[in-house]
Amino acid sequence: MVSIYKLMEEDWKTYCLMSGIIFIEEMNKPTGYISKEGYYQHRSLRLKMNDKSTIDRLHRITKNWQQKKNVQLLGKSFKVPRKENYSGQYNFDFSPAWLFEVLNTTKGLPSKYTYNIAIKRLKNWRKTRGAKVLNQVQIKSLVKDSSCYKLLLKDKQLAAGAIVVSLDLEFRGVHSGNSSLCMSNTYKDFLEFMLKVANYYGWSTTDYLKKVSVAYSRSRGIDATDQSEFNLKISSLKEIYELAGPLLDKGKDKAIRHHIKRSSNYINLGGKFRKKNTRTKILKLVNKLEKTKTTELQYYVNIGTDVILDHLHILEKKGYVKKERQGKRYIWSPSNGNKPGL
Repeated sequence: MVSIYKLMEEDWKTYCLMSGIIFIEEMNKPTGYISKEGYYQHRSLRLKMNDKSTIDRLHRITKNWQQKKNVQLLGKSFKVPRKENYSGQYNFDFSPAWLFEVLNTTKGLPSKYTYNIAIKRLKNWRKTRGAKVLNQVQIKSLVKDSSCYKLLLKDKQLAAGAIVVSLDLEFRGVHSGNSSLCMSNTYKDFLEFMLKVANYYGWSTTDYLKKVSVAYSRSRGIDATDQSEFNLKISSLKEIYELAGPLLDKGKDKAIRHHIKRSSNYINLGGKFRKKNTRTKILKLVNKLEKTKTTELQYYVNIGTDVILDHLHILEKKGYVKKERQGKRYIWSPSNGNKPGL
């Protein structure tokens, strides 16, 4: 099978379908605001992320279509993606013409919130001051009734492609093998659509969305909106990957391939003796690597990150290892403290 990103390079309709998902999941929305000078303006259509290989490939694919169609799809000043000094993230802008061309092909988006913002932006799109590009007939041509996203329920490869793109961008828990598409309820209709697609092909763990607790965030003063999610079966990753992989994010791609292999070769070894052997192996690995993450250790032992973490906590309690927070993750290293027996 041809990977989804190769299909995006070769087929315009596929490019537009996946671009709509990228727009919903990852891009800044072009909402309107009043500038300091009192003018009504719109925020940029900006894609921003940490992984350079992913954003470079998406920029290159879009640039190729810009040349093929002779339409300015990228922001004019973005010959290549840029790196922000303050965040370290890479980004580039799309033009309003990109938004029009995508919607003109897909005839809608599986997110009412995103679609309405897109239409509002295009109604205020001007090539030059005072000269609207789109008339009312063109706006009406972007109706949502005949959305091409229905194709995902007919074409399994396109459906797998939508999952692969989402794994690259929005799914959380990819490294640990507990992949879930989690988003604000502002995008609940999109989540319901993606769940419908995943459930249609037997890839989801449930046929309903699960509510995600945001109580901890709110207790810290964060104005967190209600969220929902659904999970993929680990056993479904092999089929999805064979239909539309690999991922652009090399770290995530490595993790997906690891979990596919682990789920295919799984044997329940069990037993206290086996657990003790595994713990000893994990300790030897931490001593060898000196500094490591839980997700990195999974590539050396054939168990899940949750089990690895349990062993690490026991080793920490016994004085063998120590942890240090780095962003959202812990870095594990050998401890110089007392080391009682395992």
